[in-house]
Amino acid sequence: MLTLETLKARFNYDPETGIFTRIMRSDVRPCWNSRYADKPAGTISATTGYVNLNIDKRLYRAHRLAWLYVYGTWPDGELDHKNLDRLDNRISNLRQATSGQNRANTRKQSNNTSGYKGVTRFRYGNVYKWRARINKNRTEIVLGYYDRLEEAHNAYSNAAQKFYGEFARV
Repeated sequence: MLTLETLKARFNYDPETGIFTRIMRSDVRPCWNSRYADKPAGTISATTGYVNLNIDKRLYRAHRLAWLYVYGTWPDGELDHKNLDRLDNRISNLRQATSGQNRANTRKQSNNTSGYKGVTRFRYGNVYKWRARINKNRTEIVLGYYDRLEEAHNAYSNAAQKFYGEFARV
């Protein structure tokens, strides 16, 4: 497992920008140093969209390394990007989260047709209504069926604030 000392010996981290840069090293070829030292480090994963750094032939996510660099310990559980930008690794944009909290801080799904997170059109008997629902502890909770889209959205928004607090995104 990577240690804080190894990380700080190889990289500088700017908490204001969230960018890692390589440090000049004496234990590698001189041509490598002149080419990569003091330049931004990391590559963007095509599959996940996160910035990864390769250290000793192992990939690490930059946001987890930023946490280690600043706080001196690996994060407990998951890290959440407050603004949902996976490339924004400023320490002020990162916070520890449970899996459920991390899932709560997401955008509405791309196939959403209502325009609001947690709200779908639902056939209720012979009538169509707007159904509001939310997940808490991996359990779906139906918040109700509404004639007006705004009422369903308000129901979801209130429940999200209640269940997710600062992680709520509506």
